[in-house]
Amino acid sequence: MIVKALMALSVSFAVQGQQSSLDEPDWFADLESIDANDIDAPSPWYGSISADNLVAQDADAMGTQNPRRQFSLLAGWQGKINSDVTGQFNAELILDSEEFSNSNQETAQSNSFEINESFVDWKISPTLSLKAGRQKIGVGNAQSVRVLDTISPLDTRIPGYGNLEQLKIPVTTFSFSLNHDPVSHRIILTPEQRKDTVYQSGVFTQPSGDQEFNNIELDRGLYALSYQGSILDWQVLAGRIFNPQQQLGQSGPYFQSEDMVGVLMGITNGPVRVFTEASSFSVNQTWPQVNQTHDGTSILLGINYTGIQSVQLQMEAYRKVLYDSDFLDERIFLRGQYQTFRDTLTLKSEATLITSADALLVNTGVDYDWKDGWQFSAGLLNYHAEKDSSFNSLNDHDFIYLAAEYHW
Repeated sequence: MIVKALMALSVSFAVQGQQSSLDEPDWFADLESIDANDIDAPSPWYGSISADNLVAQDADAMGTQNPRRQFSLLAGWQGKINSDVTGQFNAELILDSEEFSNSNQETAQSNSFEINESFVDWKISPTLSLKAGRQKIGVGNAQSVRVLDTISPLDTRIPGYGNLEQLKIPVTTFSFSLNHDPVSHRIILTPEQRKDTVYQSGVFTQPSGDQEFNNIELDRGLYALSYQGSILDWQVLAGRIFNPQQQLGQSGPYFQSEDMVGVLMGITNGPVRVFTEASSFSVNQTWPQVNQTHDGTSILLGINYTGIQSVQLQMEAYRKVLYDSDFLDERIFLRGQYQTFRDTLTLKSEATLITSADALLVNTGVDYDWKDGWQFSAGLLNYHAEKDSSFNSLNDHDFIYLAAEYHW
């Protein structure tokens, strides 16, 4: 009798539990009463305003500290134009206390206003798309030096200040993409040729040349074949590009047309990624009143670790050599980052050891993300170079930097 009573009681509880689990909770009825029209769509308008203040820690040969201040205002729009086309358009105003050579202009300037990323992305079919306009082009994984990623010019006014992606300058490009997972094809055409932004006066002297330069070239393009697997990925690319790099310590800006073949291969296993990039190239450098042709190779080996507790570690080793000269560029790049306080505070340090030039660039700083779009940064840029190094002009010009940015 007791056993039967217990069995009946357990069945009763089971039925009641099953019925209660099928009942709709109170909040479910509230959700049904919400009108989708009452939900505000995100605004397509965005922008940012920032101020950077770099104060030289060490006095230069004239006994001055040569501070640099920069103010930037960016505004843009991003959204759908129709069902198949999206677009992005933005412009930026920069006020700088130092003179610099911007884009293809040969005269030094302190301020600039430019149309930055302004492009349309047309989804022609489920697998084919066209992205046309002024845009930042990304090829490869390297963060410290350009091996394959040599299409977009960089804002290199302060060596060691910012990574490659942050420093990229948009260039007019037509990019066709054909995707058949896991393989994709990409054709990149770059008729507009833009150079790196470099200093024309102050600590980072870069004299300008008077050579005429054709801004539009129709024979510049790149083809890339990519494979993306769960563990292994690779990319092969070839073509003719305008390499925008302007090197520190040279006698003047130069222009270089480059025929290149490159390859990237990476392996990802959990938080660890190991990759390599390599290119073989033939470059025609056009200096003021001088033409030079060089053949060479460059190779980079990198490893990234993204672990628990927001720890990121990165190391890259790079070597570039020209066969017909004694030019050699060897670098080792190390970077560490740690986020804390609910990812609002980022501690970071990165160092680039240029073994071929007896130079060391170190950037140690902290970023704090405050509520409502504010970010504050502070840190120290430290340079060491031997007297006979091409980076000697950086010696004894360490910078303490303070920056504030608000984005919406």
